[in-house]
Amino acid sequence: MADSIYFKNEKESAIYVNLYVASKIEWKERGIVIEQVTQFPENGNSTFIFHTATKTELAMHVRIPYWTRNATVLVNGKPIGGVLEPSTFAIVKRVWGAGDILQVILPMRLHSQRINDGSEVAIMYGPLVLAGLVNRNETIEFSGDPQDPSRWMRNTGSLGFETLGQTRNVQFRPLFQMVDEVYGIYFKCK
Repeated sequence: MADSIYFKNEKESAIYVNLYVASKIEWKERGIVIEQVTQFPENGNSTFIFHTATKTELAMHVRIPYWTRNATVLVNGKPIGGVLEPSTFAIVKRVWGAGDILQVILPMRLHSQRINDGSEVAIMYGPLVLAGLVNRNETIEFSGDPQDPSRWMRNTGSLGFETLGQTRNVQFRPLFQMVDEVYGIYFKCK
């Protein structure tokens, strides 16, 4: 997986940022190291710190994921401007120097992904699949707009969520945090 975080394009003098993971990339031929600092997935912010002995022209292509809205990219604290569309790359081409900072702010939001015939949905927060704590062999059906779970769910802190106004309210956490709990991922929603 480490080889999928960044991609270099020598011809375009570009680096593509594919994943938001605390990491570093070194481009020896250009004499540059870029350090990515992030707490992803706890939040959708990543900071790229440039380390170089000499100024270097480089195009940074940062992925704007499908799940975000109102993304922001800043260079040394100033927005790059323009509309950043989900499922695209924002391109910042400039001369980078030591200490320059590129910030990517990707607001995470509740959304759903339909499966099968569309009668069931998985609830997601940003890229994270959320798992609902249920009883063994329990079938849960939620009331509310399946396309906008933020209308019938709330954040309980960190990456915890719970449903609101349901026959039985359910606690949700990211699937990667589940260990020995009984949980469901796909739910009917009307």
